[in-house]
Amino acid sequence: MTLKQKVESLEAILYFQEKREKENNVIITGVSQQEETNTKKIVTQTLSSINMELPADSVIESHRLGKNVNAPVMMRLNDRNTKIKIMKRSRELRGISPSSCNLQGQSEFFFNEDLTLQKQTLFEGARELKKNKNLHSAYTLTARSISRKKVLIDPFG
Repeated sequence: MTLKQKVESLEAILYFQEKREKENNVIITGVSQQEETNTKKIVTQTLSSINMELPADSVIESHRLGKNVNAPVMMRLNDRNTKIKIMKRSRELRGISPSSCNLQGQSEFFFNEDLTLQKQTLFEGARELKKNKNLHSAYTLTARSISRKKVLIDPFG
C-alpha cells in the first residue's frame, strides 16, 4: 500500500467517523444568550414551541457552539428517529419566533442538521442555486442534500 493510498484510506475513515458522530445532532440558530444559561432547558423550551415533547433522556447533550451571545445551540439526541421527527416538524413551521417560547433571540430561529464539511459545502452550493432561481428547493434530510428543480408541464403541449 502506497503512502497516497494510506492517506486516502485514513481520510475515508475520518469522514465516516465524523458523519456517524454528527448523525444525531441538531443545531438551533437564532436563540440569544439569556438569564437561563442551561442549554438543556433552552432546548426543551424550543422543542415545546414546536409541540415536540420528548422524554427526558432523548437529549443526551447540549451546548453552545462558541462564546458569542448569539452562538447556535447544538443538541445531541439519543436516536435518529427523534432527529427526523424534529426536523420534519420544524420544516412544517419554518422560522419560529423565540418570543413564542419565552426565549430571547433574533426575529426567528431555525433547526438545522449538523453536517460534515463536505456535505455543508454541497448544501451551500445547492442553496446558492436556489437563491439564483436555478432550483425550486434545497434542503437536507438525514444529512443528505436534496435539491429539486421545479418542472413545469404544459398541459397543451
